[in-house]
Amino acid sequence: MKRLLLILFFPLFAQAQSYVIERVDIDGATRVPIQIVRSELRLQQERAYTDAELQAAVARVKRLPFVFHASYRVEPSLITPQRWVLIVEVIDSAPVTFDLDANVNQDGDSAYDFDLGGSLFLPGANVLDATITTGGFSEGGVSAHSLRLSYSAYDLLDRPGAFAVVSVEKTYLRNDDEGQPDLSPSVLLGYPLTPNQTLLFNATLSGRRTERELEDFDDPWVTDVAARTFELLWRRDTTDDPFFTVAGTFLEFGPKWSHFDISGNVPVDDELDEIEQSRDTYALLLNGAAFVPLGERNTTFLRVNGSAANERFRDLELEDGGDFPSNDTWSATAVAGVARNIIMTERVHSRVELSAGVRRYDFEGLPGEFSATQKVASAGWTLRHPWTTIRVVLSYDWE
Repeated sequence: MKRLLLILFFPLFAQAQSYVIERVDIDGATRVPIQIVRSELRLQQERAYTDAELQAAVARVKRLPFVFHASYRVEPSLITPQRWVLIVEVIDSAPVTFDLDANVNQDGDSAYDFDLGGSLFLPGANVLDATITTGGFSEGGVSAHSLRLSYSAYDLLDRPGAFAVVSVEKTYLRNDDEGQPDLSPSVLLGYPLTPNQTLLFNATLSGRRTERELEDFDDPWVTDVAARTFELLWRRDTTDDPFFTVAGTFLEFGPKWSHFDISGNVPVDDELDEIEQSRDTYALLLNGAAFVPLGERNTTFLRVNGSAANERFRDLELEDGGDFPSNDTWSATAVAGVARNIIMTERVHSRVELSAGVRRYDFEGLPGEFSATQKVASAGWTLRHPWTTIRVVLSYDWE
């Protein structure tokens, strides 16, 4: 009886094995700066760490864009008894990589979105990225094409985990409108609070002018829009891999503020009336995921994202002189699924994923109230190599 109780309850009291790290050796890194790997590990010599803590440290190295894969092992020290040597194996990404993302969604009209990008890894911890995006609908309507250039720097001011991304994006719309391309500069700053928590600040400026020719009007319908958007997000990431996650959680939460200045003219009866207005949008954003392993390569997951926003209009009044009402919107998506890492060799990783869930949208304001609920299902495939990353997602939405 005592033996049975010991078997049943010993795991509850057993302590995880820990290793007092004498030193850390980095193997395999040729282009990746070794000091960057060490700083992302955030381990101290002569301190004890469990396997879970070592796995979390190596997972941070995997998230670096210039690292294809990282793994570790511990070996007993040949010098000091009861001490261990941590050996981290790093596989560099190629000096130039190419990425392809393809998303096709069927919901009445087939929507598509393709991203083709390239990354150049500069000396040190710097990355130069270029991405071309095209998207639209198979049955016509608005389609958009954009070019995005960005420069990323890591371990800013010798602070492990601190980074900055400066980007410029140029967007072209193709429909019945003619106008100037939208040019949007942005900056993203990340500052680590703890090894697993990061504070993010994102600022974006954009502006666009569109013109549309109308029948029975000599002058075009002109709209100028200038926007400023700011986000402040708290992120907690304990996932074991950024692309082929099997275990861990991800949570991102914070406020977003956007300001829009709109001017131009609008057709009213037989005339084009001048307009000038401003509006502010205040929102709270949530994005999260949880992964539960089903063996070494299989996992089940739950992903959720949502937002609550309030849109307020300036310089607008109703005909009776009252204030123009604000608009409130709520949106949420919850998706559950399973995934399997089908290939996990030294230089080729591949994954398949199936998921299904529900999406909800609610609107309250002018001209009234509106709600919609959709069911969603998707299948995805990811292939990764030191030279490239390819993702293909097929999804279907229905009410």
